[in-house]
Parts: sequence; C-alpha cells; structure tokens
Amino acid sequence: MEKNNWSLEEAQLHLFGDGYKIYTTFDPKIQEAVDAEYINNSSKWTSKYKTVKRTREDGSTFTEEVREESAIAIIDHKTGYVVAGTNGYGEKTGAWEKDRIATLFHSPGSSIKPLAVVGPSLEERIITAGTVVDDSPVSFGNYKPHNDDGTYRGLIDIREIITASRNIPEVKMMKNLTVKKSLEYLEKFGLNTETEQNDGLALALGGMTHGPTVLQMAAAYATIANDGTYIEPTFYTKVTDQDGNIVMETEQETRRVLSEQTAWLLQSILEGPVTGSGGAGATATGAKVKNQATAGKTGTTSNKTAVWFCGFTPYYAGAVWMGYDNEKDGQPKGGSGTAARLWGAVMNKIHSGLESKDFDMPGGLETAVICKDSGLLATDLCKAGHGEGNRAYTEYFLKGTKPTESCNVHVKANICNVTGKVATENCKDTTEKIFITRENSDKDTSWKSAADAKYMLPTESCDTCKAGVVDKPDTNTVGDTNTVGNTNTAGNGGNTNTAGNTNTTGNGGNTNTAGNTNTTGKGNTTGNTNTAGGKDQNKTTNTTNKNNTKN
Repeated sequence: MEKNNWSLEEAQLHLFGDGYKIYTTFDPKIQEAVDAEYINNSSKWTSKYKTVKRTREDGSTFTEEVREESAIAIIDHKTGYVVAGTNGYGEKTGAWEKDRIATLFHSPGSSIKPLAVVGPSLEERIITAGTVVDDSPVSFGNYKPHNDDGTYRGLIDIREIITASRNIPEVKMMKNLTVKKSLEYLEKFGLNTETEQNDGLALALGGMTHGPTVLQMAAAYATIANDGTYIEPTFYTKVTDQDGNIVMETEQETRRVLSEQTAWLLQSILEGPVTGSGGAGATATGAKVKNQATAGKTGTTSNKTAVWFCGFTPYYAGAVWMGYDNEKDGQPKGGSGTAARLWGAVMNKIHSGLESKDFDMPGGLETAVICKDSGLLATDLCKAGHGEGNRAYTEYFLKGTKPTESCNVHVKANICNVTGKVATENCKDTTEKIFITRENSDKDTSWKSAADAKYMLPTESCDTCKAGVVDKPDTNTVGDTNTVGNTNTAGNGGNTNTAGNTNTTGNGGNTNTAGNTNTTGKGNTTGNTNTAGGKDQNKTTNTTNKNNTKN
C-alpha cells in the first residue's frame, strides 16, 4: 500500500482483480493445530454470547451480542515468518474480519515485564540473574504498587520475581532502570510506544496508554528466543502478477536488542513460570510443551479484563490474548493460567514429532554459588539455612558480573529461650539460630509486613535474665538434699526444719551428725540416734536439741 501509494480500498481492488499470487508464510500443518483449538474446541475456551447495552453519541441506545474472544500469532523466530494465527474463535465468515492480531491494541499486563524491565536491566548490567529485591511495601509519591495477592514475600531473587509474577520488585527495578530507558528497549523489541506516556513507573506492570498488538508481543518474545535479535514479522515472502513477475517482496528489518548471553539468561529465567524451577507460585505450568524447553510469561490487566500468555520453544514463539473487544463488557472466564493452557494445547500439537531441543547456551557466561537472600557468594550459614532449608544455589552470570563479596544477610546468634531475644551472658537457657538481616532495618521497617519477617534477627537483647538470679532450681544429690517444710521424726512430735543434710526417720542404721542438724522454728527431738555399728550419739544430739527447745 505505501509502496504504491494505494489506499486500503485500492489495495483490496488490486488484490482481487489483478490476478496476484501471494506467497504466504503460513504453514498448513501448524494452522491445523490452531484451528483444532479455536474452531473445533472453542467451547472449551470461550463463554457463550451475551447481550450488552450500548449508547450512541446522540444518547440513543441499542443492544449487541458479544462474547469473550481470543487471538494468537505464532512465529518462526529464526525467520520472522508468521506461520499460523487466528483473529478469533469459530469459522471465519469473511475475508476482512476484525483484525485482533495486528491492528487491535491491548494492555499487556505482566507479560511486559521481561521486555520492559528484566531484559533491559540485565543488558544494562543493572541487575544479574541472582539479584535480590525486597518484596515489601513501597511508595513512589502518590503511586503505591501492590502485588495481586496482597502479600509480600520479602527478599526474593529475579527468578522468583518472574516465576511468581511479583509486582513490587518490578517497579523498584524500573525506578533504577528509568522509564525512558525502558521505552527505548520496548521500541527495539518492536512495540510502538510513540503514544505512550513516559513518566509512569506503572509501565513495569503493563500500564500503557494503548498497549501492543498480539503480533508485536509474539515478535518481541521471538526476539528473546532468537538469541536477542529482532526480525520484523511478516505474513508473506513475495507477491507476483499473473505473468509471474514479482510485484512485491518482503523486506524485514532486523536489529540486535540483547546480547546472546543476556538473551540466554532471559530464556533461562522465563522457564521458571512454566516449570516452577524459579520458586513457589509458578503461573504458567499449563504451557509446558512435552519434551521441549519451554519459556514464557503470563499477563493480566489491572482490572482483569484481559489475559495473556507469551512464550517460546527452541522452534517457535507465540502470543495468546483473551478478553472482550470492549473490555468494559466483562472479564474472560479464565485467568492468565487459561491463556497459558490454550497456548500449550496449540503448541503441543505443533511440536508433536519434533526432535527434543533445549536452548543453546553461548560462551561468555560463568557460574557462582550464591545465596538466594543476598545474591552474594554463599557461606556455610547460607547452606545451613534460616528456616527454609539450604539457601545456596548455582547461578549463571555474564562474565565480569558475578559477585565477589560473601553473603552479609545471614548471621548466627544465641537466643534466650525464655524471652526470644538475643541472649546475654546472664541467660542460662539459650539456642543458637541462623537469621537474616536487612540494611537499615531499624529505619525502614516496611519488611515487617513480609513473609520472611519471622526469620529476621531480633533487634532487642534479653533484659529479663539478671546476674545472680537462678532461673531454675538446682537438683541436689542424696546427702545434700535441702528439706524445706515440716519433718516429723519417728516416735516424736513437733516440727523440725532441717537444712543442709538429710534427717532420717526411724531408728538404727542412720545417723544425724551432731553439729550438722540445724533446726529452725519449734521442735523437740527426742529419742536415740544410732550410727551404723551401734555407736551411741545420744549425748551430743540431746544437747543440741535441748538448746533448741528454748525457742
């Protein structure tokens, strides 16, 4: 159209009337896999039609039947060829239907995170794959991002941030990257950002004025799959006239967006949402393609009126969008996990019979054993763990970016079992435990809302256990038992309090040694106390008793 300066109507007339032959990039077998889900199995994925009320500009109203729709585009990322796709569910009834692939814009939700934040931040070396960000409450002026589930996980690394689709860490990283730099990368990935606002951190979460098309998202993820090189997507290779002359030939722009090393790191990170390898809460396990490395990211708009899954294998990349054309008409019946399952159902058919492949790791990478809670070199304390098991693991890094310092987050401390505070020298009952710490945790206490707050080192020392105070009574051995209370000796009445030694009852075989039987209070001790062997100790014992009865 642009080349020949034709309008859309003129192009359509020439297309149907001039005997042109178009050589498309569509693969019939791959299109069959798409049609199997979007036509034959559509009732599984979409709801029934419903009637909605519309208002015209003049104020009059009318009704319209609508249903949840979907679009998918699948690209061979090595060539940029669009090998299959569809604009919606069901049989196509016309040649010029609503184009949900290439012309309708949709808010991308979290599917934008690898393109707007993580990929650019890796490439700019602002973060590594092992970087740790605090998933805890934060405010940027009037903007206060939140996680979809309303919880905070605390110290988490990039893999878990993507796997569980945490929002707050993404916004914190966007702050460091800057919105301006993020928009530059989105343009390189093939998204049109000319009409987008350039001053909002919400861009990290898909907050866009218009958003991308399905085709743009498929091409952007194809860039990651293609080791960081963007290839402009195309639906045809050439057009010939009725005499076989080439009237038009595709011209695809290509450019490097990410280095091969960064692209591979991003491929590896994006396997997490599909396999669950990046931590708890994987969002896209339904997208897994059997016997193939599979990577991708879900997306949900802030009001849940549209959902996405964008991903790739070593063979193909693709994007699925689900929602209503007019987002005010309602929410899709399934969440982003449903979009992932639809993508997986199509891709599993496409990959049936293909040789199993993994993403090829390039040179220029190195490994280090690091701590999941600090991103620094793991210590023995990291390996022992603070309550969540071993926190050390092997991570990949661009050469020259692996950490050189050891973890300073994990510490060991003695804790008083009486108060739960850090033990002092006066605490007798203690336990040695491993904790995590945060820099400036006494000034910034937002971490107290996070799930890992229970593992934080207590900030107070025990002030309950005092010097010289016996917390627990000692147990004396036989012969040194201190008897407190009343003891009646056999054959006699009265109360005798003994201290320091054991008073026996009965006669014979036992000895109260004179001078060591201290009686307090009132008591009469009469009778004979015989030592073993029968030696008479009456005189000494009676003298002691006589003096004591004066009280």
